[in-house]
Amino acid sequence: NCVGTFTEVTPSPRCWSIFGHGNETVTTAIRDSCNYYFYSVGYKLATKSGVYDDDAGLNILYNYADMYGLSEKSGVEVSEYAPDVSGLDAVRSCIGQGTNAYTTAEIARYATTIANSGTCFKLTLIDRVCDAGGKTIYEKEPDVRNVIELPQSYWNAFHSGMRQMVQNKVYFNDLAVNVAGKTGTAEKAGREEGVYLVSFIGFAPYVNPEVVCYVVIDEPESGDEHGVSSKLFNDIMSEVLPYLNIKPATLDEDPTGMAGKSKTNYTDDDGQGSDGDNEDYWQDPEEGAGEYSDTGWEEDGYSDSEEEYYEEEYYEEDNGEYYEEENYEENYNEGGDEY
Repeated sequence: NCVGTFTEVTPSPRCWSIFGHGNETVTTAIRDSCNYYFYSVGYKLATKSGVYDDDAGLNILYNYADMYGLSEKSGVEVSEYAPDVSGLDAVRSCIGQGTNAYTTAEIARYATTIANSGTCFKLTLIDRVCDAGGKTIYEKEPDVRNVIELPQSYWNAFHSGMRQMVQNKVYFNDLAVNVAGKTGTAEKAGREEGVYLVSFIGFAPYVNPEVVCYVVIDEPESGDEHGVSSKLFNDIMSEVLPYLNIKPATLDEDPTGMAGKSKTNYTDDDGQGSDGDNEDYWQDPEEGAGEYSDTGWEEDGYSDSEEEYYEEEYYEEDNGEYYEEENYEENYNEGGDEY
C-alpha cells in the first residue's frame, strides 16, 4: 500500500507520488512507476526473521541481476564498459539507485530477457559474414547465455505492466503494432542541481516481440521529459518495424488473444485476454477489467448498448453463474449485483 514515504528505513525515501498510489500489484507498480512498491521489495529481500540486513539484500539483488545478464558485458563486438550492480542500499537499489551503472546494450539485453519471457542472449552485432562476392561463408546463430524459469503468469504480469504504461500515450498511435515499455529517470551526480537522464525502453510487437529499443536523453530541456524519449522511440520504431516487415500477429498466432484488437483494447493484470478463442471478448482495465462482447456486455455491471438487453444468457456477478432466459429485460444496476 503506497502511502508516499517509505518509513521502514532511515532516512526514509519517498515515492515520486508524495501522497501515494494506494494498493499496488507488480503490474500496476510498473505502470505507475511506483517507487514505494519497489522499496518494499528491496526491504523484504533484505529482511530475515524480522531483522534488516542490507548486505544480504544486496547479495540477493546481485543474484537476480545476474539472471538477467546485468552482471557482465552484453557480448556486442565493440568496446563496452563492464556493468556495476549496486553494492549500496538494497532499498533504493531496487528502483535503480545505489551504485547501479549499465550501458544501453546491457539494459537492452535485460529488457529483451523480459520481453521474451526469460531467455537471456549474448548480444551480437553480426548477422552473417560474406565473401567479396556476397556469398555467405558464416551465419551467426543466437547464443543463449541462460534461461530464467518462472511461471508464465509472472512474465504476463511484467508484460502487462509495461503495456499499460504506454497504452494511453498518443506518441504510439501511428505505429502498426502494439508496443510495451517503461520510462526511466536517473538523477545525475550533484542532486542539488536537479539534472537528470531520462529514458524509454520498449519492445514490439507486444505479442511475439521482435525488437527492443532503448532511448536515453541527457538533460532534456523540454518540460515533458519522458515525452521526448518516448517520441524518439516512436520515431525510431516507425522506421524499424516496416524495414523488418513486422506486422500485427493474426489471431491464430496470438496465444493471449490480443491479435486483431485495436490500440484501445488491453489486457488484465495477468496479461491474458478475456477469451483467446473468441474475438468478441477482450479485457479493458480502464473500464474495470470486465469482458466486452460485440453486444456491449461487461462483467462489472454495465451495458454500453441500451437498457433493454435480449440474450439467452445473463450473468449474475455475485456468484459467477449464468441464467438462461428468453427475452429478459435487463435494467442496469449500478451496484452491479445481478443481471
